[in-house]
Amino acid sequence: MRSAFLINFTNNSSGQSALNYLWDFNDGTSFSFAKDTSHIFYKPGNYQVRLTVYDQFNCFSDTSIFNILVHGLPISNFNANKLDYCFGYDTVFLINTSVDAVSYIWKIGNKEFFTKDINFVPDTFGKLNVELIVENVFQCKDTAEITLNINPSPISKFDLDKNSGCEDLEVHFLNESNYGAFFYLEFLVIKPLQQIKM
Repeated sequence: MRSAFLINFTNNSSGQSALNYLWDFNDGTSFSFAKDTSHIFYKPGNYQVRLTVYDQFNCFSDTSIFNILVHGLPISNFNANKLDYCFGYDTVFLINTSVDAVSYIWKIGNKEFFTKDINFVPDTFGKLNVELIVENVFQCKDTAEITLNINPSPISKFDLDKNSGCEDLEVHFLNESNYGAFFYLEFLVIKPLQQIKM
């Protein structure tokens, strides 16, 4: 698992003359010769960090050892049943596949949820950012995110200039639909009322 743990080291060494310093981080990286230093540990593990101090004549040296425990990060990950949805019709199902996590925060738009898995019906259309923040027992965190496309669903609506008249009636239809790509106008034939002879 990936880690990136930054530590700032403050040197409290003292001596009667000018001192030289050697920091060994015991993780296979280069040494530092600065008085104070910073170091990033990229892998989990237990590291013995050594600070060796020399006087200017190399007549005297002393070493201090620090134990640094770097915990691995959890891995935040989740799957969506798809990336494109129809507003008002589709339900979003998000399956949490995170590793080594014990707590979960879903950030969906401007809302937060605290369950492992989640499903919901989007309340608007457009781009929807989904973020999953996970934490392990050591309070180390990781984040995964995706963007879902919530497409507007068509809204069928039309108006007409008249709805009754004499035979050979000509009617003009005005399409007031929204978000449609294709439009079909269907006419249903209703049989005229039959006259009943008394």
